[in-house]
Amino acid sequence: RQFYLVVLGPPSFAKSKQSRYAALRAYTRINALALRCVAPGGLLATASCTSQVGPEAFKDMLAAAAAQAERPCQIIHEAGQPLDHPVPAAFPEGRYLKFVVARAGSRL
Repeated sequence: RQFYLVVLGPPSFAKSKQSRYAALRAYTRINALALRCVAPGGLLATASCTSQVGPEAFKDMLAAAAAQAERPCQIIHEAGQPLDHPVPAAFPEGRYLKFVVARAGSRL
């Protein structure tokens, strides 16, 4: 079954720097599985709440997930902390929220 919109909001998979790579593998796997459930032209809304995976690594992971799922995707929106979740300037680790909306293409 495929859907127009699939939303992923998994828990933090990395509590420490040592678990960062295992977390990226888990995020890649779950996003690849989700992309297979998105109808062509549909949307995947995916998020991460771990400070151990930065925004660029998260987008790289999504590209890897798309390749694994054999589903090209385009990032159409990305966001971080909302206005009601401010981060002190001296605490960049506090910017841990990542949110991406991607449009899924047809299977390769």
